[in-house]
Amino acid sequence: MSLDNMDTSDVAEDPIERFKQRYASQKSDSTAERYTTHLERWRDWLELREKDVENVAEDVDARPADVEGVTAGDVEDHLDDMYASGYAENTANGARAAISAFYQTLRQFRRNPADADHIDRSWSATTLIKEKTRDPVKYLPKEDVEALADNVPSPVPRNALIVRLLYATGLRRGELCNLRVKDVDRDSQTIAVWTEKAGDSRKVPYPDSLRQQIANWMDVGRGMVYGAEDSEYLFPTRQSDRISGETVRYLVTKAAEEAGLQEVYGTDVEGRERALITPHTLRHSYAVQAAKNGMRAPFLRDLLGQHDINVTEIYLQIASEDAVDAGKEHGPTI
Repeated sequence: MSLDNMDTSDVAEDPIERFKQRYASQKSDSTAERYTTHLERWRDWLELREKDVENVAEDVDARPADVEGVTAGDVEDHLDDMYASGYAENTANGARAAISAFYQTLRQFRRNPADADHIDRSWSATTLIKEKTRDPVKYLPKEDVEALADNVPSPVPRNALIVRLLYATGLRRGELCNLRVKDVDRDSQTIAVWTEKAGDSRKVPYPDSLRQQIANWMDVGRGMVYGAEDSEYLFPTRQSDRISGETVRYLVTKAAEEAGLQEVYGTDVEGRERALITPHTLRHSYAVQAAKNGMRAPFLRDLLGQHDINVTEIYLQIASEDAVDAGKEHGPTI
């Protein structure tokens, strides 16, 4: 039945069920079912953070911890948590599409409950849909990473360590937020990265250069954070038992601005600028540098926690192309 001819009294009160009805009328039952699964997971995630799936922040670009309603940062944090829990990239992308479609439809329903032909596309900004002007992989040389660490906002010791740790281990933003004190083995200089979905972990090493910084944070700096004694997480804050993904994003993007490295690569559908250098840039930087240093694809895949080796081999291809460019620039001539 078309929603044009549907009595509004037949429309479900539950927002996700209502979305399912509307979306099935426009697309397909299978897509609607798949999107519903993503949205139910999304609602559960929000409820743990005491947020209502229908309550949208007036400023969707606000930091999630600063407002009661749902923001774009909540979406990014949720996707990061999915990655950290072992969900494949395709699954996370499906969740992004479902959340985007849900809020577009929700906005239109509030304007006119009987109108299902037109989906307001402006709400896609909440899921950070961007112009297609970004390079597939943005990465930084070591000296630029050091510049980021030298220009982080306060608290400097914690934030500088986070920048260096993201670069030195290739952790995802959500994985770093979920690190617990007991996950750090200072004797072996390794970190256990757990995936909730698979129920297992991978070990990633950290270099000697971070040994003292990590010790300083764990033995001194962390204990100076109010409430840290009640938290099991490596990076608690004064407001929460663990740092949020949006806070990590903010400190990296702010450091890039202060270091003069930040670039704008495009805008969302509402014209807001998007930063090129983010926490994920540091993960890319780790992977490309590891490939340049000769790490084989299977080892790199395991350290990154990736499932598809074809994705990992992108970094090896970039390293190879950089080597060719370096040869052209610095190789001998006769």
